[in-house]
Amino acid sequence: MTNHRPGRIILLNGASSAGKSTLCRAIQAQIDEPFLQYSLDFFMFGHEVLPRRQHEDGAFA
Repeated sequence: MTNHRPGRIILLNGASSAGKSTLCRAIQAQIDEPFLQYSLDFFMFGHEVLPRRQHEDGAFA
């Protein structure tokens, strides 16, 4: 039987353009564990909420 250690859940809350996604990417770059980034916007509004293009720096257009 494989030993599994408990996972972690990190919740971020803040106003639009507060830097939640930027902070999430910074955390993901520092940890050596699998991760799932899930936005409440995807749950409530679907994929049409985000713009269709993303720049190399991660910003959406």
